[in-house]
Amino acid sequence: MNSMTEINIAIAKSVGWKIGRGEPSVRNYCTDLNAMHEAERTISGLADQLQYLHLLSPIHFEWTLATATARQRAEAFLRVKGLWK
Repeated sequence: MNSMTEINIAIAKSVGWKIGRGEPSVRNYCTDLNAMHEAERTISGLADQLQYLHLLSPIHFEWTLATATARQRAEAFLRVKGLWK
């Protein structure tokens, strides 16, 4: 999985969106930090939260996390959820 469309749909489904007729269009999680911040709030459990942080910041924890792009966050999110292919 590496196209933005595939990533956006996988995250949308993960956070509870039902994809189909009559539904609003899927947010662009790959480019929208606000959308990713909302998705990040759905990561529950300390183990998943720590794994997410580790994926985003293997070396410089605070700096890397603060500067992670929406795309980097989207990929880490899907890895934590076990949805990255």
